Amino acid sequence: MAALQLALSELGDGVTLIWQRQARGLKGRITLRSAFQDDRGRICRHVVYWFAHGDYQRQIETIGCREPDGSWSLSG
Repeated sequence: MAALQLALSELGDGVTLIWQRQARGLKGRITLRSAFQDDRGRICRHVVYWFAHGDYQRQIETIGCREPDGSWSLSG
């Protein structure tokens, strides 16, 4: 989750963050698509998140929106 928060806060559209935790055998890739403003006035971003743990792999497409306190919430 720390990598996701970093990517949402710091990276531009179209940029991919690749991360790995060798001690746990985890690796992942976060790609940020387009940013937009939702009907509540929050800045939101389309996110494609891929991760793997051994043979298990999963890709999730979601939307992250910045909350008033600066944190990001995910939907979908």
